[in-house]
Amino acid sequence: MKITAFFLPKNLDVEAIRTAYRAEYAEKLLFFISCIHFCKVTRGDLAFDAFIGLKAEILGKFIRLGDVKKVKEELLKRGIIETDNQYLVGKKCIGYRLTDQYRSEKVCRVPALYPKEQDISLAQLQDMEQYIKTNLERVTIEPEALEILDADSKKSVGAYTYGFISYHFIRDKNWFFATDPKTGRVFHNVANLNKELRPFLRLDGHKLIEVDISNCQPMLLYSFYDDKKSAEAIRYKAIVESGKFYEVIQAVTTQERQTTKKRFMSFAFGEPHHKNKVSKAFNILFPELGKIINSIKADDYTALAIALQKLEADLVIKAVVPLCKKMAIPVLTVHDSILTFPEHREIVSKLIKQQCEALYGLTPMLKTH
Repeated sequence: MKITAFFLPKNLDVEAIRTAYRAEYAEKLLFFISCIHFCKVTRGDLAFDAFIGLKAEILGKFIRLGDVKKVKEELLKRGIIETDNQYLVGKKCIGYRLTDQYRSEKVCRVPALYPKEQDISLAQLQDMEQYIKTNLERVTIEPEALEILDADSKKSVGAYTYGFISYHFIRDKNWFFATDPKTGRVFHNVANLNKELRPFLRLDGHKLIEVDISNCQPMLLYSFYDDKKSAEAIRYKAIVESGKFYEVIQAVTTQERQTTKKRFMSFAFGEPHHKNKVSKAFNILFPELGKIINSIKADDYTALAIALQKLEADLVIKAVVPLCKKMAIPVLTVHDSILTFPEHREIVSKLIKQQCEALYGLTPMLKTH
């Protein structure tokens, strides 16, 4: 990605910073602040208030490595950023985030005085990833997307920040693309864009539709049954293939669907102590699978999420996308869904179903929007 502008809290006195320091050093301070947002937006899977480790190779594209420590210290002294002071050799670097004063404020776009026009992406892309990125570079976004974002007064600061930066990245053709080496999942401008802004995307000026696999993560859990002919496995398969998994759990918990989905994710992918109504309902309805989940997560609670995301990427990135490329069908991926032109809806849907059946013995319910 290129650095042509910074995304900074509206209450940050940019002029005071640029006045107090020599120009190039001031830009380094502003870049570090903006980089916290950059990294969260490009990752797409971090909580807005999470501390984030900033890689030296990224910072080094704009800040001389010898100055990084000074920049951090200056921003800490000014009360603009804070740190978790947690460092684990080989596992975790020290994390940073904006202090609450600035974290709770919406962002604005501030042009950089010394833009870095060259691509500073670190990604080394495989063939199918390159195909997706080639399609990505043909994408534009309609100005109405920003109007929708501004009009939603109930949107959290975090969601607004992600949407605002993501919109400008696409508008300015500032592309990022990265692959998770553990799972094969890809993260890029469109995959990380707020869901409500996707209808405003255009590819070569044309509208797109999204073909989405219903309850994909719960569906893929079926793959872990040892005995797929057991009564529970057969019943579970019928539920997830119907696309009604969350509704079945919801009927037991009497919670709203979105709450049910969120709490299922906490139960399935969170630490073992995450017990809630959904986890209790799941274990009552599917005791065999509940035991399998606990076994997979026994030594590492992230193991299940990694395994499911790998199954998802094997289906979408490794199986479906190559067939779309062979048929010259332009596609963009959003983890468990595919964006394409309306005229390709039927063939893309057919490919997803065929490949899912071939890989996992499942025929998914698909939604198009």
